[in-house]
Amino acid sequence: MDEEWMHFKRTHGKIYGSDAAEQRHYEAFVESREFVRQHESTPSSFHVGLTRFSDWLEEEIQSHFTPHLASSWNHTAAGAPPLEAVLPGVAAVSQSVDWSSHLNPLGRSVVTSVKDQLQCGACWAFTAAECTESAVAMSTGILESLSVQELIDCDKTWDKGCIGGNPILAFPYIMRNGVAAESSYPFTGSEAACRDQSVPSVSGITGFRVLRPYDEEAMKYWVGLSPVAVGVSGTARSFLLYTGGVYDDKSCGGTLDHALFVVGFGTTAAGVDYWICKNSWGPFWGERGYVRIRRNTGLSEGVCGIAKAPVCAIGGFGGNASDPDLAPHFSLFDLPYLPARSWVEVNALMNTVDAGRAHGRGKGGQSTLRLNLDFDCSLLIVSRLVSSRQALFAPSSSWLYMSNIACANAADA
Repeated sequence: MDEEWMHFKRTHGKIYGSDAAEQRHYEAFVESREFVRQHESTPSSFHVGLTRFSDWLEEEIQSHFTPHLASSWNHTAAGAPPLEAVLPGVAAVSQSVDWSSHLNPLGRSVVTSVKDQLQCGACWAFTAAECTESAVAMSTGILESLSVQELIDCDKTWDKGCIGGNPILAFPYIMRNGVAAESSYPFTGSEAACRDQSVPSVSGITGFRVLRPYDEEAMKYWVGLSPVAVGVSGTARSFLLYTGGVYDDKSCGGTLDHALFVVGFGTTAAGVDYWICKNSWGPFWGERGYVRIRRNTGLSEGVCGIAKAPVCAIGGFGGNASDPDLAPHFSLFDLPYLPARSWVEVNALMNTVDAGRAHGRGKGGQSTLRLNLDFDCSLLIVSRLVSSRQALFAPSSSWLYMSNIACANAADA
């Protein structure tokens, strides 16, 4: 009997439906073990080991990482202005920032503990919740875990629960409805009936920003200001089995099928630049749930496509899980904005077929959304003029306004 296999099953609680099924998973485990042996026998900037994915079959990997709504990751910025045109007067960013520790401009963590998505393919929901958590913590000083389960159960306009989705598609839901605390609407590992009407929302965001893609230097500026959500190709065996170091497997691919939360960047003593990314595979994967991904490799899209579709939430408010009836804390991202457009107009825009903006409808009339923006400075800010949390998240509120900063070339799109 293979003692290492028995230990692996005990450690990860693996149970198979039949002897035949166990044999197939054992063969996958043996392949992973050999991969680890070969990788660790040669010099590399990162390490691999036997993780919970070591026995996964190819069909399980593809099912878990199906790039659902993959086109929604397709943010482009052809002809976008330089970063300085969007953020006038931005000073040089520090050479290292970590928003999950005190090593950042605020001197405190704005990142919650690492979560585990289990068998549910809802990395998008974890990342969207993390963006909101950090935006709220930066604005209010209140750091609390928000409900991923609410997003999985209730955000059905474009995202598809445990099948897949995209953080940017969850932001309109959070802007419209807010999101409950994790403590009152906990994660279960599967989809269920939406309970947003029975569980109070405690936090929200006033907007979100699609950042310049294919530009790690611009992304560094933004991560210096706030954590950023990204898509990566997460199906490479080297990534699934990652245990530490600076990940730089340039063969990992560029199809964005997994979401990560970039919380910082730095440089090793040997001069290797990297991103600090929070994953949603639990604290026993990688570096206590994190992965350092190499940056500045010369690849425009970055390792695993990390620079292809960055996005961040802005203007976090709320953060009163202990007393959801308290008036919300407000703080807007300190950027200028142009005259407002109504929230009704924004809703119509998101649900209208528009080839120029690549908004579309799926088969059977089911609404889907593609964001194929050809400019970098699309900034959405919603000002909610309300006096109570109930009014804040009321869908019928007439005091919802949106402003849109758009580059000059947007008018020509």
